[in-house]
Amino acid sequence: AHTQTWGSISTKFLTQCYKDGQPEDRYGPINPSVDENFNVLSNIFNEVLSIFPDTLIHLGGRDVTFDCWQSNPDIQEFMKTQSLGDSYNALENYYFSKLMENVLGTNSSEWTVSPVVWQDVFNNGFRGEAPIVIHLHQPEWKSTLEEATKAGYRVIFSSCWRLSEMTLEDDWKKFYECDFTSFEGTEDQLALLIGGEALLWGINVDDANMFPETWPLAATVAERLWSQDPPETEEFGQELDELRCRMVRRGWNAQAIVGPGFCPQ
Repeated sequence: AHTQTWGSISTKFLTQCYKDGQPEDRYGPINPSVDENFNVLSNIFNEVLSIFPDTLIHLGGRDVTFDCWQSNPDIQEFMKTQSLGDSYNALENYYFSKLMENVLGTNSSEWTVSPVVWQDVFNNGFRGEAPIVIHLHQPEWKSTLEEATKAGYRVIFSSCWRLSEMTLEDDWKKFYECDFTSFEGTEDQLALLIGGEALLWGINVDDANMFPETWPLAATVAERLWSQDPPETEEFGQELDELRCRMVRRGWNAQAIVGPGFCPQ
């Protein structure tokens, strides 16, 4: 779904969906059987890197559905030629391996940028030898964190911090009290947990509600990540309320998340 807007690049960029052997008026994920698509993706991601130089680049992989791959006869034939059997997880793994080679080069030891993928890709069996970073976002995260770090991968943590899912006034406490270090792992594994990030899905916001959906709730994440000894929850709640009032006084539309209150002007 997240690449549908790229479909106009080429009629072969996305995978044509079929029903009862006939093409439908809808498309699925990027078509990995077309080599030219990887050149297009390489150009896109390298342009991103030229504009935003960094040591990481996010290659996605969240919410990839396989139904259009399963229905497309060209994909079926391609999987046979690649000896992928009937495993669509294997096809996804092929896609990410080739994408990384095209964007970053065939020799992973020479990469200066590390690719980031959503945990879905890891959970579907992808195991690259490159300096890959796994981005956790699903509510069930402890086993994946343990498995990914045990395999030697670095991890970015976001599972507890999906801002769009806050519903009740006390939800901020769940964000604040999430202990992302509480998993079965060694100190070496814990060292592979390189940071965290608050998530705000674009499907839930526009320019009218993006700021209040983000602030001051994202401050709970910042406090957990940046403070070695964060305050107790109730104490931080008072600080959060004051932060919100400070933002309101400065003209920012920050929503009340601690509960009903009053901001002195």
